[in-house]
Amino acid sequence: METVIKLSDISKVYTTKTIETQALEGINLEVNKGEFLSIMGPSGCGKSTLLNIIGLLDRATSGDIRLFGKELSGLRDREMARFRNENLGFVFQSFHLIPTRTACGLRPRHRRQPIHHPCRRTYRQPRL
Repeated sequence: METVIKLSDISKVYTTKTIETQALEGINLEVNKGEFLSIMGPSGCGKSTLLNIIGLLDRATSGDIRLFGKELSGLRDREMARFRNENLGFVFQSFHLIPTRTACGLRPRHRRQPIHHPCRRTYRQPRL
């Protein structure tokens, strides 16, 4: 099986001037292509932190992350952003929708001038 997510000894510590909070400690995880994964636990146990690290939205304090066979722990921010842009997709809990756009990036219909976009035609054509 092809491994698509591999975490090795992932830890995350949040630090302020007076407090260190260990959000994750020694996490090891391997997910193969075609597998489904559910991450469950009580509030504050590190679920979102883990997902943010897997999604390259946050960095682990220590450990290694490999996605689709590529080691990502040592990448610079710009390189991580490029990898995320080309390989990952997100559906956030609160959706983060932009009220002035549709799913195709079009402006809503109440605008005076229609925008011609190939995505609009896709919706009108029946699919067989």
